[in-house]
Amino acid sequence: LDLEKKKKKHPSIVFSWNNYSFMNYKNRYIDMKNLIHELGHIINYSFSSKNQPYIYSDSNVFVGEVASLVNEILLNDYLYKNSNNKEEKIFYLSKIIENFISQVYRQTMYTEFENLVYNSSQLDLNILNDSYFSLVSKYYGNVLSIDDNICCEWMRVGHLFRWNYYNYKYASGYILAFNVVKNLNNDDYLGKYISFLSSGCSLDNCFLLKKIDIDLYDKEIVNNSFVLEDLLS
Repeated sequence: LDLEKKKKKHPSIVFSWNNYSFMNYKNRYIDMKNLIHELGHIINYSFSSKNQPYIYSDSNVFVGEVASLVNEILLNDYLYKNSNNKEEKIFYLSKIIENFISQVYRQTMYTEFENLVYNSSQLDLNILNDSYFSLVSKYYGNVLSIDDNICCEWMRVGHLFRWNYYNYKYASGYILAFNVVKNLNNDDYLGKYISFLSSGCSLDNCFLLKKIDIDLYDKEIVNNSFVLEDLLS
């Protein structure tokens, strides 16, 4: 892990590749969250590289995000349960709720925008801005007062430009990770999870997820992810 603050490092990008990760660690909550996220990727790759032949050692991104998001949920759960006062507890509870908005709701919106772009026969800046503004209005309705400048927000979503169809993997990954965390206190399940982390890309996604008792075709997987009492009790 390369955490040291350096001028030549990008101020905000956090990146992992195989067993290596770098970031500018500034001792803030967001830095700890990013660190624990990247450690999930490193552990996933490390376990897989030790237990799989080279050709299967690299984790598929779809299931790889499960490992990193499990870590994020465990971090927030630990901080919430070990808070020193009411204000801290409220702060970490807000972060748990915020993750559902940022990781599930908004990433789904980004993916719908991305899918719209890929399937459009004609594109220009006005079409992109109008399409994004319409989606924000659709997703948030009358709950928020939407500024006209929100139409340009899509320009700052880096994953839209670096990789195609990446954002939905955060949304699905968080839902899957939430189901994992609720079972980790069981020793047998912990063994299944370690086996999952050690499997690399040796199986298709659906079969890999069955190692941790998750069936992607079961809608209850999604419904169960929004029952916070199961995690905070």
